[in-house]
Amino acid sequence: MSSTAIDVGYIAGAHGVHGEIKLKLFNAESTLLEEQADLTIRKKDGSLEDFAIEHWRVGSKCFLVRFRSVKNRRQAENLKGTTVILRLADSSLEDEEVYLETLRGFEVEDETHGSLGVITSFMSTNVDILVIKNKDGDETLIPILEDTLRDVLVKDKRIVVRTPEGLIEG
Repeated sequence: MSSTAIDVGYIAGAHGVHGEIKLKLFNAESTLLEEQADLTIRKKDGSLEDFAIEHWRVGSKCFLVRFRSVKNRRQAENLKGTTVILRLADSSLEDEEVYLETLRGFEVEDETHGSLGVITSFMSTNVDILVIKNKDGDETLIPILEDTLRDVLVKDKRIVVRTPEGLIEG
């Protein structure tokens, strides 16, 4: 069975002397920690390691997490800069569905205006919103609506959108 690995955050550093880590999730509103007993870390050498969560709490601008196998600050500091991933079985997806987080880094092309830039993050209000940054560093916010999202070309790492009238000048 194949799986999808989604980058969901990173370890920003150690907290305290007993091995807690500062976990920054790309989606600060994520319920990931409520749903997972283990987290998978992609280490700097590319290897993956599972860590059992002993406890977690909300900190200032991050989550503070204690792994069972991390006993001291030095061990926690060694995890700084590593990526937290979520491995999900592809069988959990319906045909032609993708996880929103897998779109990070995809090129966005508008049917009328051409290339808009690359997806850098997401926002959630009453709808999910793509945050797209162009080569000049300008951001465009595009709501993910049935008539806005036209095609997701996973192999090309590109999506095609039809932006609402008036959203893009020119």
